[in-house]
Amino acid sequence: MYALAQPEVLDKGSLLENADPVARVEVFERWTLYFDLEYERDRVSGDVVMSLLLAAVAAVSFLASAAGTRLGSTSRVEWFFALLSLGSAVLAIDELFALHESVGYNLDFLADVPGISHADDVLVLIGAAFALWFLWTFRGVIAGSRRAVALFGAAAGAVVVAAPLDAAGLRAVEEPTELLGGALALAGTIALALDHLASLARDPQLSASVRR
Repeated sequence: MYALAQPEVLDKGSLLENADPVARVEVFERWTLYFDLEYERDRVSGDVVMSLLLAAVAAVSFLASAAGTRLGSTSRVEWFFALLSLGSAVLAIDELFALHESVGYNLDFLADVPGISHADDVLVLIGAAFALWFLWTFRGVIAGSRRAVALFGAAAGAVVVAAPLDAAGLRAVEEPTELLGGALALAGTIALALDHLASLARDPQLSASVRR
């Protein structure tokens, strides 16, 4: 059974129309799947740097959530950081291994959705919808830090600018703009975490509960 589960690479290259190089793989000697070869590129690309920035956001968010819980806080802020940590970790893995592109290659019927040219665009739209829900639901948490509001706002602006650049194929401009957005998001996360933990440290009830 283990031997059957080992994927066999049938071919590599530009096998799909309007797609980056992919590997055609056979799984269980039954299903043929396609996987993006982004991770095989022998260079430190912007995707790797972006993945590291997102991983840093995930780490900072996890520590902020854990520290807040340790101090006795059970507010929405801890939930915000916990969900941000999970979401950022998923995005970091996706950025490094181009997961949503690979999923899109194997769900090509999604390209038939009106207004969609590539199947993975549907997955991007779903992710964007979740991000908007997340920001709206926790808008009060973000608004608690003026520094975080400014930094997250600038990060969102960079993402908005990068999207049409990517669609136009202007990689040389899009990539640094996207990286700027990631760096600003990390800075915003750090600022919000520091402000939240500072407010908890000033709370006499929480401080007393920790000492007990």
